[in-house]
Amino acid sequence: MSGVGTWSSVVDETVGDVRPPGGATFPSFAADVRACLDARLTRWLDSRCERANAGGADVEFIAGSLRHLILRGGKRLRGVLLSAAYEACGGEGGVEAVGPAGVALELLQAYLLAHDDWMDGDDVRRGGPSLPAMMRARFGGESSALERGFPPSTTRGQHRSDAASVLAGDLAAAWALGSMLELTIGPARVTLALKERGARGGRRRAKGKWSTCVLRRRIAPTWRRGTP
Repeated sequence: MSGVGTWSSVVDETVGDVRPPGGATFPSFAADVRACLDARLTRWLDSRCERANAGGADVEFIAGSLRHLILRGGKRLRGVLLSAAYEACGGEGGVEAVGPAGVALELLQAYLLAHDDWMDGDDVRRGGPSLPAMMRARFGGESSALERGFPPSTTRGQHRSDAASVLAGDLAAAWALGSMLELTIGPARVTLALKERGARGGRRRAKGKWSTCVLRRRIAPTWRRGTP
């Protein structure tokens, strides 16, 4: 629950008497959504990790590391805002109705963190080891490929840890899609959301991250505005 109290006090001061459906204060609403989302996330991740165990010890480790990162922290504000918007627009069923989308948002964030931490060479995330750091601890290597520069691998262990870091992010992205497809409300709207968060969002994220690489490494940019 760290961070929620501070954020909640800001909300209290900012929104005053604005209250979500049901008459609860927004901090109370946010706490309820977060508790529900954490419980759903735990169940969802446990079931996926159990399936991953059949892939062998390495796959089990990658999936388990991803689960550990997701459950280790995070304010779940994406899920809170999603639920608030859904109820404010007249949606029925509360957080349970949009729970799969809330899970998907957390999984999508984990995907971004996995790839960002690998590209940026960050070893710490949410008060513990980042996914790339966990992969290096198991498979070997000392730093991310982009921190070392190219070529991207120098040893077999380093190559394996780099590959595992990228694949951990890919797994989180696949899990996010799977959770979104569990939604049972408004199929047409779910499709639109997937187009926005998947296709368009993916292009924007890729371009944004490449721009970061250009600025950090002064690599001559090869992307131009309007590139699909």
